[in-house]
Amino acid sequence: MINLDKKTREKYNAIAQECQEYEPIAAARNLSMAYGEDEVEDAGCDSCIHFNDGECDIYKREAEETY
Repeated sequence: MINLDKKTREKYNAIAQECQEYEPIAAARNLSMAYGEDEVEDAGCDSCIHFNDGECDIYKREAEETY
């Protein structure tokens, strides 16, 4: 994950929260497990295995429809 401005972070989080295909990358999954959490609290598209620097079709579709 990279440092993002607040608006972009909120967009990534909103899309990830609704995404049926969201699956956190291993680093994000391991971080949440280290804190005893079932999910990554700040789950955003950029922490998903499918995101691929914005090439994810789900992200593109949702971003276009929503933002």
